[in-house]
Amino acid sequence: MDAEDSDESRSMLHAARKSGRRLLGSEGILFNVYELDWGYDRRGRTLVFESDHAVRRVRTYPPHWRELPDEELYAVSWRP
Repeated sequence: MDAEDSDESRSMLHAARKSGRRLLGSEGILFNVYELDWGYDRRGRTLVFESDHAVRRVRTYPPHWRELPDEELYAVSWRP
């Protein structure tokens, strides 16, 4: 991966984070939740739950995840 690819990847990640939403989990941890298109070795989109302490990726999630109440969206983060 060259510098241009790296800059493009950072830009895409920044845009994905910006288009997501914040979620306060049941343990009081704040998550940034956003969709990310996985290229390379994984197919399709994934829903990312990112905090200062952990990152969770969920491949199967409802298309209306942005409208879910925090409690329901947090439950999605624990799906296999």
